[in-house]
Amino acid sequence: MQNPIVSRGQWNTARAELLEKEKKHTHAGDALAAAWRRLPMTPMEPVTVVGPKGPIALQEVFESRKILLVYHFMWKLGTPHHKQCEGCTFSQVAMNDAVRSYLGERDVTYAVFCSGRSKSSSRNEISWAGPRRGTRLLTLTKH
Repeated sequence: MQNPIVSRGQWNTARAELLEKEKKHTHAGDALAAAWRRLPMTPMEPVTVVGPKGPIALQEVFESRKILLVYHFMWKLGTPHHKQCEGCTFSQVAMNDAVRSYLGERDVTYAVFCSGRSKSSSRNEISWAGPRRGTRLLTLTKH
């Protein structure tokens, strides 16, 4: 179906109507996001993750900052780094020290969780910055 051909005035009227709907949609989305932020909290069982130095409490991954930004890398065990997820690999190469410093200045710790690690660390082979922690080894423990 081809869109109708109309005058500039008719187009401006249709655009203004659509813009009004778009603004209502944006405000509704903002209200929904605010409602999500107001949800009550609930305690959770302590979580332990395995990092480069062994098991640590998830709380320690925050490194005393307020926010933890986690990237879940889709790591395939036994597969060389050049055959891993291209999107994941690209995003980690782009996460350099300058970006991590920027996040740190805003009270954000960045960490990468993955399904597992190969025996040879691809982190060293492609110069990734920042800590990696394996969620494959994530265990729930009661402290």
